[in-house]
Amino acid sequence: MRAKANPVDRRIFAEIVHNHGKKTLQVRVYREYNAFVCERVLVERDGSIYTQTLAVSSLDGITSLLQADPYYPEMRTRVDFLLNRLASEMVVAET
Repeated sequence: MRAKANPVDRRIFAEIVHNHGKKTLQVRVYREYNAFVCERVLVERDGSIYTQTLAVSSLDGITSLLQADPYYPEMRTRVDFLLNRLASEMVVAET
């Protein structure tokens, strides 16, 4: 049985993929209509997948989530770039 396509207009705004040994961390920010959704996916060595999803109503929420990540020090430059880009997009969306 095939999964039905999701009718929501979801576009990837930004994506970070970080390999740490045999673990892979993926951070994606989606734009859905006039909102943003942050998705953090950690794929463990044994294939286990852990997903966190956060609807972003403010830049503070996504900043807290990403800076609290244990891999943040290794991804700092890419995360800061993503946050700056997101902040610029949120300002444009408000005007």
